[in-house]
Amino acid sequence: MTEPSSYKEWKYVDIGYGVNASREAHDMYMTVKRLGLEEWLINYKGGGTDIGNMDEISNGLECDSHSGFSFSATLRVVKNVLIEGWDPKYKILQQE
Repeated sequence: MTEPSSYKEWKYVDIGYGVNASREAHDMYMTVKRLGLEEWLINYKGGGTDIGNMDEISNGLECDSHSGFSFSATLRVVKNVLIEGWDPKYKILQQE
């Protein structure tokens, strides 16, 4: 999987507010990768007592302006990227 190097490489990401959240998705994606929580997130089913990992992700974000909803919706996008792969669903195709 080719890593995104910038939020500008992401396609439009709508987490439910009708605005592009590609910057937030990239920030969270890179944070999850940096913390080594990819497998945890792929296997995460929601709920439970995994507050520690959620706090680590939240504290590791460059810009944490998330509400509870936007955090979980963005985390779901990142989980999908980890499961489905980056290209082509989430990556902007480069003009040749």
